[in-house]
Amino acid sequence: MSESTLINALMKPFLRQRPAGAFSLPGALGPDTRMLCIDTGDLADMLFHAPLLTACKRRYPGATIDFLVPDEHVDLVARSGLAHQCVVYKEGQLSPWKPSYGSLMRKLGAGD
Repeated sequence: MSESTLINALMKPFLRQRPAGAFSLPGALGPDTRMLCIDTGDLADMLFHAPLLTACKRRYPGATIDFLVPDEHVDLVARSGLAHQCVVYKEGQLSPWKPSYGSLMRKLGAGD
């Protein structure tokens, strides 16, 4: 058996044609879903995920999207129209080993 025949035989189950249709996770998103988007401070990540969040908001207009963002990105997120609420964190607060992490978690837990 040649090498390419062996590889094709091993890969055949993974290369089968799937039925056409949209992929969705049942029960994952709905009209009254609450999402928390965490901005780690990298603006490229926020801009990369903006189309996905816009599509979620368009498909589920009743969904609530809250953002945890650094101070320098608040204006960008607020003007996008996606955010229900913006919670601002300071540098270092996302590290679970720092005392300020606990205060951030209490602040998030105190929300609605």
